[in-house]
Amino acid sequence: MTSESITNALHRDCFDECCPDCGCKSFMTDPIRGERVCNKCGMVIDDSIVDERPEPNYGDDRSQARAHYGMPVNRYFPGSSLSTDISTGNRDGNGNIISYEKRMRFSHLRKVHFRNCVKKGVERNLRAAMGEIDRLNAALGLPGNVHEKTVSIYRRAVTKNLVKGRSIDGLVAASVYAACRQCGVPRTLDEIADHTRIRRKELARISRMVNRALHLKLDAAKPRDFLPRFCSALGLSNETECKARELLEASEELGISSGRTPVGIVAAAIYLATVLSGERRTKKAVSDVAKVTEVTIRNRLKEISAGLGIDASA
Repeated sequence: MTSESITNALHRDCFDECCPDCGCKSFMTDPIRGERVCNKCGMVIDDSIVDERPEPNYGDDRSQARAHYGMPVNRYFPGSSLSTDISTGNRDGNGNIISYEKRMRFSHLRKVHFRNCVKKGVERNLRAAMGEIDRLNAALGLPGNVHEKTVSIYRRAVTKNLVKGRSIDGLVAASVYAACRQCGVPRTLDEIADHTRIRRKELARISRMVNRALHLKLDAAKPRDFLPRFCSALGLSNETECKARELLEASEELGISSGRTPVGIVAAAIYLATVLSGERRTKKAVSDVAKVTEVTIRNRLKEISAGLGIDASA
């Protein structure tokens, strides 16, 4: 929007009410922000004004006209072009009971609306899987870009008929794992398996199958990617986290972490950092957060301590 249009949008109005701060009756309304502000002291009187300007018509500048509306349509979601639903209630907007003929008519329209939303088998399958995708993403605390990437991967898997002979839950869990890897939001197979009904071994097998069939390019997870989340879960200070990061970088330079699971390496580095900084955490507490056994932490700790020449018992 140009500066001229913004200036024209700001107009002065006089109201019967007074400013509660200075008593001034002159206000300035900003329809863009939906605020009404006192001209004298600048106090915001109202921040939820309804924009009563007419809807824009589609002229030559279509992009500017569309900017008035909400979020763009997401092509990854089923039925995204039809965002409204026909209610199943038996009352109209005024609360009056509608007649039997109208109920039958709305029932028919509801069926037509649903069929238009999900015309193909892929759309029907994705609609059934959306609940599990939403639940799993919420349980793992994943951002919106991972959610959209999960839907995209799952749609491709259904298009290639990978869902045949497999459960929707298993394919959703594998799609979430692949989306996390692609978006740089690492989650382990154990973490995902803990929130699903799929065993870790089965989840790993489905994930390998999805990666091969869809030719997904997944970068190997690095230990430093798990460090901030684990340190935050353990309530560690920034100094301890920086110390653990230094230990991880030194271990990578010496090749100590080669061939080891990144979660085991980062768990051992965190435990060693807590020992060196005096902010001790038990191996049990670290293993519960990292989802690895105490034996794994002990073995990785010996390797890091011996390679860096650090006394872990200090």
